Amino acid sequence: MANVSRQRIRQEDGAIRMNRGDTLVRDLRKTYGSTFAMGYRSDTRLSKVLKREGYDSLSDYLEKSRSVRTYTAVIHREDPWYVAACPEVGWSAKARALKKQLPSLKKQPSFT
Repeated sequence: MANVSRQRIRQEDGAIRMNRGDTLVRDLRKTYGSTFAMGYRSDTRLSKVLKREGYDSLSDYLEKSRSVRTYTAVIHREDPWYVAACPEVGWSAKARALKKQLPSLKKQPSFT
């Protein structure tokens, strides 16, 4: 694995500079949006995200994250209903039986 503490990034003028692995997720979210490194705290270092996700560079991480999205399904009981929700996209549904709720989650369209 390459050294993840320094990655090349392109500045607005086109010049390439090294991005430090100690850059915080909160700073990268300003550039790449609030969904960058979902599931990581804002004070997490870039090097830790790349290591845990198995990427050598920020470029690799960004390329892969554009093609694959992971969403959270939250299911809880509100008698007599089971309520399922996907907080990232604001989707929710309810059913009286849990067996009926799980297939409805799988039928949801891709939210890309």
